[in-house]
Amino acid sequence: MNKKQKKNLQRIIIALILVLILKLLPQFPTPVELVLYCIKHNTNLDDLSLAEYKAISPVFDESVYAAINVNECAQARKVIGGPAKEVTTAAIAANKEYFKTI
Repeated sequence: MNKKQKKNLQRIIIALILVLILKLLPQFPTPVELVLYCIKHNTNLDDLSLAEYKAISPVFDESVYAAINVNECAQARKVIGGPAKEVTTAAIAANKEYFKTI
């Protein structure tokens, strides 16, 4: 495959991906929709019932509550400097070792 054919193939693949995204996207609510719903109904995300979530979009299920749980979100951030317990524990241990050397 020459360079021009490769470039055309890449364009076709990108176009197909965009078509798929545009077909799937309408069924997924945007965070803005959720926030506006909460403002309109004077509530917040963790107080919405599953029925309310499903009224916004049928893609929601019970897992939405784990996804918006602050503790679970924090524990999922397992990057350097993140709040996950194993990350902070490792950072503390590394700093203790470092301070022993100075």
